[in-house]
Amino acid sequence: MNGGGISVVLPTRDHKDLLRGCLEALKAQTLPPDEIVVVDNGSADGTGEMLARGFAGRVRCVREERRGVHHARNRGAAEARGELLFFTDDDALPSPGWVRALAACFEDARVKCAGGPVEGIWPSGTPAPVRGSLRLRRCLGEIDWGGERRALDPEGEFLTGANLACRRSAFGSGFQAVFPYGPLGVCGDDYELSRRLSRGGGGLYEPAAPVRHRIAAEKLRWTGLLARTAVFAAAGARLGHRLRPRRGPRELLGAEGLVSAADALGHAAGRLWAAAAGGKACL
Repeated sequence: MNGGGISVVLPTRDHKDLLRGCLEALKAQTLPPDEIVVVDNGSADGTGEMLARGFAGRVRCVREERRGVHHARNRGAAEARGELLFFTDDDALPSPGWVRALAACFEDARVKCAGGPVEGIWPSGTPAPVRGSLRLRRCLGEIDWGGERRALDPEGEFLTGANLACRRSAFGSGFQAVFPYGPLGVCGDDYELSRRLSRGGGGLYEPAAPVRHRIAAEKLRWTGLLARTAVFAAAGARLGHRLRPRRGPRELLGAEGLVSAADALGHAAGRLWAAAAGGKACL
């Protein structure tokens, strides 16, 4: 590719069936990427064997033994050959025009990163309070910044690792761990990268590049949801995000009240962690 080209980086771990669906979606792109780099982050379910059988050609598989999605993403970027690095997740389904729409964003030399909306595919029986909570939906990976292409506001808007592209020349220190989170190893690495690259108008939101995100039923248990809310708030606090000082009655009662409490506790933990680390943003 010699300085050009598009590489899709796709971390995975023990999600063979989900990975297959994501690869099928990438094969169906109206503008095929030059390569897909699957990063096996310590799988034990035969991921590599499956790739060898059904996805030869543009797909390469590398292994990263250090657990953590940020390690997998950074390893994939290091192995990739393209100048444009497109990131998604094994439980994501990029729309057929995803690569084409994001590639068009980089026709503007000022753009360092770009991404689009992420829509959840919810399992049947998802509790109404979960679907109705914007904070829970965002913690589960959903984002929607509107229907128009525009520059991202780095103070309040971000992209997720399921739908994020950047120039290799802007990648710099890559994905950095922000706060520990068991299922992923860390959280906030995509939030930190997109905010960093979006400063000065370098980030672009492209609604024509949607990705659907398959949400597992086990993620919807309330204990897990509240823990996820707390750690994501802690990550935001480490990056300087401010807690909203006032909340309306709806956010103080019932299920949303529990979300508010988890949010506040996580924010306090993140501030304490940042103070103990001497103000350093990352682990």
